[in-house]
Amino acid sequence: MIRALISIVVYLLIGFCLIYRVKTANGFVLFLKGNKDNNFKLVLYFWPIVIAFLYGLYNKYVIGIQPVISGDRLNYLQDFNGRLTGFVIFDTYLRIVRSLTNDFSVLLALTTFLCCWLIFIALKKSVYKCVDAAIFIVLSYFIFTTLTALKQAPVSALAAIMIVVLIEKPCLKSDILSIFIIFLSCGLHITGYVLIPVFILLRIKSIEKHRTIIILVLSIIVYVFFQQILMLFGQIVNPYFPNISRKIISYVAEDTIHASDGGSLLLAAFKGFPYYALSIIGLVDRKKHSKEQSYDKYLVLSILGALSSLLTLFSYWYSRISVLFIFPMAILYGMIMKKRFGKDKIIVCIVVIGSLAFFTIRSVFLNYINYGGY
Repeated sequence: MIRALISIVVYLLIGFCLIYRVKTANGFVLFLKGNKDNNFKLVLYFWPIVIAFLYGLYNKYVIGIQPVISGDRLNYLQDFNGRLTGFVIFDTYLRIVRSLTNDFSVLLALTTFLCCWLIFIALKKSVYKCVDAAIFIVLSYFIFTTLTALKQAPVSALAAIMIVVLIEKPCLKSDILSIFIIFLSCGLHITGYVLIPVFILLRIKSIEKHRTIIILVLSIIVYVFFQQILMLFGQIVNPYFPNISRKIISYVAEDTIHASDGGSLLLAAFKGFPYYALSIIGLVDRKKHSKEQSYDKYLVLSILGALSSLLTLFSYWYSRISVLFIFPMAILYGMIMKKRFGKDKIIVCIVVIGSLAFFTIRSVFLNYINYGGY
């Protein structure tokens, strides 16, 4: 219990550093002789590296490695020692790190650093960056996923970059970067394939007044059956890419087996309460943001994130996906809070952030109580 409390306190202290840097907007201002633009670039990228580095140290020294490694960390230790996962990009990443060090804890800390750095860069690049969005990210379970989900967490971080460039900076360069991110993500984890329909969704042009509702309905239909679509995709590519096909089918089939545990699935769905509340509030506030073109896209992605949690009632596979949408949900929350005032703002904060913090802290305590740590 004491170790869990220390872990949470240190985590929140680092989170406070992130929130403070976002609040000050300009970050660490270093005045150097020379071009003013160079100073701007230095400020832009300096604090995300510092905060991400602190979270990397947090992983290595506060969380550390348990005397007996088990669970996902044990699987990744075996991968680190030479076992191939079938995900080419991830296997390459492990080989590169292994060529530099044999220390498994360095791999864990480096992964946390890279994932945090990417999502902080996405936050910094967004025109909607604000303290409320930073608070949402800190109190979500995203950073804790980087402690154990070494394949999935990088996909979630890369997704944040893809989402912000596609929504806020649409251009050919953004499309090329997004396709590259999808390529990397599919080589890291099965959830990388989810970014393909997300990319298509975000590239749809404005056609008619009620396009958002139409797009949302179509997206939900595709999303609900995405597990079956992945299974079909795995069967189709089997003659050409048997290793990829085997991985896709095994992942989806494994999580289908988990669906028999009704109690666990019900609890997993209940954990999505903050996402459900955020999506409902986002729909209610939609008229307030009619002049913000990006609002609807962040709202649609947030609803898909909430839907991921809800669909765990039927298949545990969807529990892997909601973390992909932490970033757009954080941005949406920040946009909502800017148009809320007084008691309304306090109520939204208590409902969304309060429940988000509760489930995150609860998960941390349970990890220490049930497993002695991460």
